[in-house]
Formats: sequence, C-alpha cells, structure tokens
Amino acid sequence: MNINLAKPPLIQMRILICADSFGTNHDHRYPNLHFTDQFTKFQKDVEVINLSIHGASNALIQMQLYQGLQFNPDGVVFSFTDPWRMEIPIEQYPEI
Repeated sequence: MNINLAKPPLIQMRILICADSFGTNHDHRYPNLHFTDQFTKFQKDVEVINLSIHGASNALIQMQLYQGLQFNPDGVVFSFTDPWRMEIPIEQYPEI
C-alpha cells in the first residue's frame, strides 16, 4: 500500500479504519454496500485509509492504529475483535 503522508490537495477529510474482517469489504459482488464504502459514496473529498485485516487480533488492530496515525487522519473507526483471538508464538508449536 502506497499512501502519501500528506493529504492530497483535493481531499478535505481523511478517515482511518482499524479492524479485523468486519472492516474489510470482502464481497466484491456487492460494491459500495459495506460501511467503509459509505464514506466516499456521497462525499468525494474524503479519503479512506483502511488497514483492516482478516483474522486480526486486538493487538494487531492496535498496531494498525499506531501505524495509521502517521497519516494524520481527521477521524478513526476502531473496531475491537473477540478477546479470545490472540497471537500464539509459533516457536511453541514446531509441528505447525
């Protein structure tokens, strides 16, 4: 993903989305229906930076926020996931 840190000239608002799969539009058969598409549907001077990742834990969503703040967003949509979704160090399970 290549995003300029500075807001482009015609963009009035920049929105950052940090989430798990609920923040991603994974069904492309139905364009412009996901909530993340609604920001730009009626207002063309909005830029959405969506860092959401399928299967993300709360720790990863927090990292999305820390990395996304470098873009100086005007607003943030932050969605927690299930607290039981967590990282497991792969070194503990060499058979995987």
